[in-house]
Amino acid sequence: MKTHNQVEFVKTNYLKPSQLLMIIWIMLGSFALGLIPIMCAMAIPETSPVPSEAALWDVMRDQ
Repeated sequence: MKTHNQVEFVKTNYLKPSQLLMIIWIMLGSFALGLIPIMCAMAIPETSPVPSEAALWDVMRDQ
């Protein structure tokens, strides 16, 4: 008399809570790092525009 006990493993495709938390942290970190250049660019005061070549020749013509 032989008895066989079979164990079946059910594989689920769900994310574990730790995996989901890691994905959220990576997304938030990427968003924060992407904001750094934008914030730095907004912090720099605007400078006066560089004169064009035509503006430079106007100065020479006026003399």
